[in-house]
Amino acid sequence: MKPGLYSALVAGAALLAVPAHAQNPRRAPRVEAATPLSFGKIAAGTLAGTVTVSPDGAQSCTGVRCLGGARAAQFTITGAKDYLVAITLSPATLSNGQGATMPASFVASSATMVLRPGNNKNPFTVGGTLRIAARQPEGSYAGTYMVTVDYL
Repeated sequence: MKPGLYSALVAGAALLAVPAHAQNPRRAPRVEAATPLSFGKIAAGTLAGTVTVSPDGAQSCTGVRCLGGARAAQFTITGAKDYLVAITLSPATLSNGQGATMPASFVASSATMVLRPGNNKNPFTVGGTLRIAARQPEGSYAGTYMVTVDYL
């Protein structure tokens, strides 16, 4: 079987920001997506493999060949001054639009963050791991994942 060529992009993130405690009088933190996560172009063949993009944008491949174009996602949080927030990310399934899928999991550059004063945007990045099946159909894959930010 000839190697397939894949491009995997988590095109956007569904964003949700909810206060952790009802008695917290502060407004919910606001999350904004700046740059989507891209697993890059991948050459795969008859074996299963993984592609990992770290929150700092470094790419590593096992069982497949990386051809470049990977980048970490970038987000910002705006919220109440000096409050601690927790960042959680849901897993996702990327699809090529023709029924083929690949599971992905995600990791933030930090699981918690103390928000800076004022209306400053507090940046964080997201990386992830994409699992590619043996004989995965080639194509361009995309999907979304949930970013949740809660006051602690």
